Amino acid sequence: MIHARSPMLLCGLVVLCGAFPCVPSILPSPQASKSAEHTRAKIGIEFVSGDSGEIMTPDDIHLGFTNYKSTDGINLRVLYENFGDAAHAAQAFDKEIARATKIVKRSPKLDGRGKVVGQRAEVLLQSGDGLPTLCAVMWTDGVKYHEIRSRSMKHILELEKHYRY
Repeated sequence: MIHARSPMLLCGLVVLCGAFPCVPSILPSPQASKSAEHTRAKIGIEFVSGDSGEIMTPDDIHLGFTNYKSTDGINLRVLYENFGDAAHAAQAFDKEIARATKIVKRSPKLDGRGKVVGQRAEVLLQSGDGLPTLCAVMWTDGVKYHEIRSRSMKHILELEKHYRY
């Protein structure tokens, strides 16, 4: 787990501060039920939270972030914000999707009951650190915007399944 909270540049996003509290590990604690233990064993990957803070995108969108690391060593970053109204969340989604080098998939975002609650996209992003392209899944859910970035789409999709906001 990373403990340092210092300014950094990642994919064109400047970290302003480390003020947000850490979000707990995504998968259930060791005291979880047997069904949760079965889920953990079945997927074989756990995600542990690390640094968190605030960033400002190149389009001047203020977002919170939390870094995660999978048990097999893959780094991920979750970006999020509650915009107060769905129109602002959709605007942030549109600005972020416009920065993608490729839109792999775009569809409505559905809740657990199959109701449309926003938009969702799987994209490729140009990395600001000279390394290979980043993968990302971004979505809106009413007034909320969320994005998960990593170099591994497999890990992003797994974290998305278990991420609760």
